Amino acid sequence: MSNTIPQEVFPLTSSSIPDVSSPYFLHSADHPGSILVSILLNGDNYPTWKRAMKIALNAKNKLSFVNGSLSKPTSSTSEIQLWERCSDMVLSWILNSIDKSIVNSLIYHDCPRDVWLDLEDRFSQSNNPRIFKLKRDVATIIQGSMTIPVYFTTLKGYWDELAMLTPAPKCTCGVLKELTHMQDIERVFQFLMGLHDSYAPIRSQILAMDSLPPVTKVYSILHQEEKQRLLHISSIPTEFAAMVAPRFLAHRSDNKGRGRGRPKYDYCDRDGHWKSNCYKLHGYPKNKPQYREATNGHAGSSMAVNNAISSSTSSEINVPGLTSDQCSRLLDLLSPVNNLVLNTNSTNFAGNLASFSNHNGLLIQVPQII
Repeated sequence: MSNTIPQEVFPLTSSSIPDVSSPYFLHSADHPGSILVSILLNGDNYPTWKRAMKIALNAKNKLSFVNGSLSKPTSSTSEIQLWERCSDMVLSWILNSIDKSIVNSLIYHDCPRDVWLDLEDRFSQSNNPRIFKLKRDVATIIQGSMTIPVYFTTLKGYWDELAMLTPAPKCTCGVLKELTHMQDIERVFQFLMGLHDSYAPIRSQILAMDSLPPVTKVYSILHQEEKQRLLHISSIPTEFAAMVAPRFLAHRSDNKGRGRGRPKYDYCDRDGHWKSNCYKLHGYPKNKPQYREATNGHAGSSMAVNNAISSSTSSEINVPGLTSDQCSRLLDLLSPVNNLVLNTNSTNFAGNLASFSNHNGLLIQVPQII
């Protein structure tokens, strides 16, 4: 059995297929669920939304359904059906581009023209508050932490919306060209006023020009400057790592470690801390329990001194500029000072050093007991 439909049942004539240039033509990709604009109408963005919708409907060749240039036909039944079909498609596109809180008050309109007029009466009564806000934003905007492209794009959005809300009068005498040039110079000043202070030198160079370049040229100059700064900053960590890595590896090689490279200090035979952080050698801080147990009348400071000297005598000491014999004499001179500190009842010393010279002319510094 053949599934083909005889041509005489549904005759295909040129009049039954709309032309591509006709407003009644619908592409196979057109469906009622399409969203023509990316930003939904919420009431505050009506000028921007209206501009975007007009562009989208004109691209679809359906702008005549909302501007009133194509009214509903009354003569031919087939043409009426085509008009109603396209009208409902456009109405669905408009409703899909509006916030749900507004759609409920528009759902019962019969044609897209009625919805278009309702929105215009509701949201475009006066543009003065919006114009005031845009002018204030232009006057107060600063770059802050924004990059040059983000800062310029934000500012240009304000300029374009202001130009749409306050269109320039039509002129054929050539004065409009001068007004456009003056407006561009004003935008250059507005763009430079909000720049970060780090761009002060290049801003001074631009202002020193006899004839200011267009705002797009100024943006290009500053964008190139920002790119060069980013390249310079990105090279700093690599150079810093190359400089620090040898010192870090040398420091790690001088310390004995075990387990995943953790440092080990031989005095207390513990892992995970350096010599400078050893409490057993230097004494415990006051917020540690060992401080109250070990001090008992300010003995912690004496214990720290005793541990430091005993650890120093237990290993060979090499002082640059002194021989081993001179180092031994220095330890002998420090031994009485150690006993004096251990036997005194006053253990509150603030680290002040008293200097004197021995018979060999060697300068010796010992703690002053307060």
